[in-house]
Amino acid sequence: MIKNFTAKNLEYYAAGLLVLVFVAFWPTYFSKFFDGTADFSHYFHFHTVTALLWVAFLITQPIPVRQKKLKLHKRLESSPTCLSPFCSSL
Repeated sequence: MIKNFTAKNLEYYAAGLLVLVFVAFWPTYFSKFFDGTADFSHYFHFHTVTALLWVAFLITQPIPVRQKKLKLHKRLESSPTCLSPFCSSL
């Protein structure tokens, strides 16, 4: 069990997750745009955008905490929850 867990450098781990997402989906999704074979539905693109927004919120969440801007953090904390039905609906 982790004792005294803090949000120090947590956004860097989340940014690393974003890099891993791009690497993992490069062959099946992102590279298709460069070779001209992207033939995905609008629903698929919508799912991708909402999932990437969820990861972006994950990256930005610890920043206001570290800067002692807890009101901003509280306002941002419900945003990923609103995106979750769209991310998992595919």
